[in-house]
Amino acid sequence: MVFLFLAYIGLRVGEAVKIKLSDVDLDRRYVKIQTEKQRRVIYDTQPIPEIIIPSLRLYIKKYETRMKLRGGWFFPQRVHNEKHIEPHTVRKKYYEYRDACGLDQSYAIANDVNNPMQVKTGERKLHNRTLHSFRHWYKVKLDKACIPYGMIQSLMRHTGRSVTDQYGQYSFEEKLEVIDEVFI
Repeated sequence: MVFLFLAYIGLRVGEAVKIKLSDVDLDRRYVKIQTEKQRRVIYDTQPIPEIIIPSLRLYIKKYETRMKLRGGWFFPQRVHNEKHIEPHTVRKKYYEYRDACGLDQSYAIANDVNNPMQVKTGERKLHNRTLHSFRHWYKVKLDKACIPYGMIQSLMRHTGRSVTDQYGQYSFEEKLEVIDEVFI
């Protein structure tokens, strides 16, 4: 569920782990988040896409008692205390899943024969996928939907354009598809 929050709500792992059950309003489709930026705490409200509401309802139904018993954290630690899950625990689990699913492939393994970089560089990592890759995916999805830039910046909770501009990694196939659409 934490991975859904990172991908579909565009959260940073440090924001996701600090969510409490009381911060999530499924009827009005928002989550209140807490971000630490430049040594100050910023509170914000982030919209929840309709597509993940059913999954969230099931998650809450299954774990609501556990959440309440463990300090109200939406993602509590497994041990019996009142702390939220730690970011390093989420990262560790992500890397475990990523490696088990073969998501961090090389070009040769990924069979990306249309990419000329594969020929030049030989076998190398296709992407260094981290938890932050979910945030990049979120921004790319917004880009592809032709969302106005200011709205993207607001949804990503960036204060400056230069930060938002760093997001958005497209595969060679996606670039080729766009070029073919533009130059019909």
